[in-house]
Amino acid sequence: MDQERLIICNTSPLINLAEIDLLDILEALPGRVCIPSGVRDEVMAKSGLFSKAASVAD
Repeated sequence: MDQERLIICNTSPLINLAEIDLLDILEALPGRVCIPSGVRDEVMAKSGLFSKAASVAD
């Protein structure tokens, strides 16, 4: 039985990857990437400090 891998990402990797323009790395991972709503909220709260991080919410 094939099972899809679920990858749950937290705030720090999202902010860091966004800031160095490498968010597309997440799309290259095998499986489905999940960003919990609490992580999304934290990233948005820090978007004033990390301007590229706001793209995570899109």
